[in-house]
Amino acid sequence: MADKKRRFNYRKRLLYQALPLGITFIVFTFGLYYIVGRPSKPVSTGEVLQLLSYSSFVNSWGPGEEIVKRFKAETGVQVNLVDGGDGALLLEKMKLIPTDLVIGLDQFSLVQARQVGKWRSLSEQIPEYNKMPFHEPEFLPFDWGPMTFIYREGEVLPPEGIEDLLNERYAGSLSLEDPRTSTPGLQFYFWVIDRFGETEGLEFLKKLKPSLRAVSSSWSSAYGLFTKGEAKLAWSYLTSPVYHWVEEKNSSYKPSIFKSPMPVQVEYAGIPDSCQNCGAARLFVQFLVRPDIQKILMEKNYMFPVVDSVTNGTPFSDLPKIEVYQFRDLQGLLERKDELLEKWQELGL
Repeated sequence: MADKKRRFNYRKRLLYQALPLGITFIVFTFGLYYIVGRPSKPVSTGEVLQLLSYSSFVNSWGPGEEIVKRFKAETGVQVNLVDGGDGALLLEKMKLIPTDLVIGLDQFSLVQARQVGKWRSLSEQIPEYNKMPFHEPEFLPFDWGPMTFIYREGEVLPPEGIEDLLNERYAGSLSLEDPRTSTPGLQFYFWVIDRFGETEGLEFLKKLKPSLRAVSSSWSSAYGLFTKGEAKLAWSYLTSPVYHWVEEKNSSYKPSIFKSPMPVQVEYAGIPDSCQNCGAARLFVQFLVRPDIQKILMEKNYMFPVVDSVTNGTPFSDLPKIEVYQFRDLQGLLERKDELLEKWQELGL
């Protein structure tokens, strides 16, 4: 027994002599990362995580700065927040800017994202990943929101269905987003085309012209017209009124509740295979689904979190339920996206 123990100790000494201290430290650090999801003490990589996201995530009033601040405090990793403009432009910006992590893709962007290049698998990095709503193997859902028209109570009767929007009482009232530059705008356009069919959908949009106040290049521009009182209804998120309830103490903002299902926008994070600081990027996506970080996203983005318990006791739990629209041929729409956007342009909306 003693001889066996001596042999064991001898082999152990040889092992430690063969491994330089620096390699031992790296093995320990990354082993700890994979086991617990994040290091228990700050670890500085000496590198900068290049994080590309959309404007409302990066801006001072968005969630990006606070999340990055907390991430750096816990991990020691520096993060460079890069403003990619509207979510629809992120993939184009990614071609021009070295990127470790993209935050703000939606479900319509994923097909194009996979065409642009390879992405790192995330399904093995997050506990309970397969139980999350809207999950994809290479992309992490971090928040989501059904789409509808927002109105101010007492200013206009809310529509109960999409056909109602053609009513004369909505003349010059609607604020929409351009599907060529805005993901909410693409949600609306694809929803109309998928629901009615291409021919009838385009005809519906022609009939919708008198009801339009404006078609803006981005969600912020379209919603800004609405909040300034220049439009009576804005195409936005079911969760948008919560901002006015909480920040402005104004309960007049309401979501229109349609009798038929409504589309939903899901926001994703993804790590391109070309990443340079890949370990820090994986650490950041794990960080995004922690309940405390999900709460920041919910309260700053005004979207539903993917961790259900986070809404408990908040105004988000008071929002009405909307049935989610299931696209009949989303793949077909995405494959014909360029052609359909040309048809939109021809409408002259």
